[in-house]
Amino acid sequence: MVSRMRFLLVESNRFHARLMVEALSKAFDGLHICEVTTAAAALEELKHTRFDLALLDLRTLKNDTESLIEQLHASGYGVPAVVMVSEVDTHLAVEAVNRGANAVLLKEADYQSCAAKLVRTVLDRTRIVADTGDAAQCPCGPVDMVKVTVGTLAHEINNPLMTILGNAELVLSGPSQYDRDTMDKMTAIYHSASRIADTLENVARMNDPVLKRTVSGPLLDLTHTTTSSQS
Repeated sequence: MVSRMRFLLVESNRFHARLMVEALSKAFDGLHICEVTTAAAALEELKHTRFDLALLDLRTLKNDTESLIEQLHASGYGVPAVVMVSEVDTHLAVEAVNRGANAVLLKEADYQSCAAKLVRTVLDRTRIVADTGDAAQCPCGPVDMVKVTVGTLAHEINNPLMTILGNAELVLSGPSQYDRDTMDKMTAIYHSASRIADTLENVARMNDPVLKRTVSGPLLDLTHTTTSSQS
């Protein structure tokens, strides 16, 4: 007899919670979802129930994220955690992953419909690690984590990058005060900075990553990877 899976859902928004329960219940037969609205309630449930996975809304948890993730790992079963976060709070997702969260689900439009696929990936990764003890054999991590990482990187370098682009464009568009060699170098700087900005934007908006083999190892093939504007 196959035992029912149990998920812990920490979400203070009742509407979002209902949509998530509906989406996951359709994807997993016999699934039981324990819904709570606070970190304290989640910790209490962990004392009495073994869960297969936890979905955590970071805005709900606020300052309790670290303690809850630690408790999930200390529960004796290594409960995997999927953290849910809006685009404006992606820095919280990076912190949660550093503390041990397994994956990130961005709360974009209709994000609940993407949850089942991400959850299956996390569960598969957890089983592989449990069976082999080798995380290197796991499938690639979820796209959302890459998007969060790139989004954070883009946020951090945006101001200096815009300064470079703005000043280079100002020099190139005005009356020439420099010799040809200097202007050629400034043009190269402008195009290189523009390429960085475009690459970060494309990776942050990617949907289905395509990899290519290189001498340095596998890399994203940005020519064939589709982005949200192409879907």
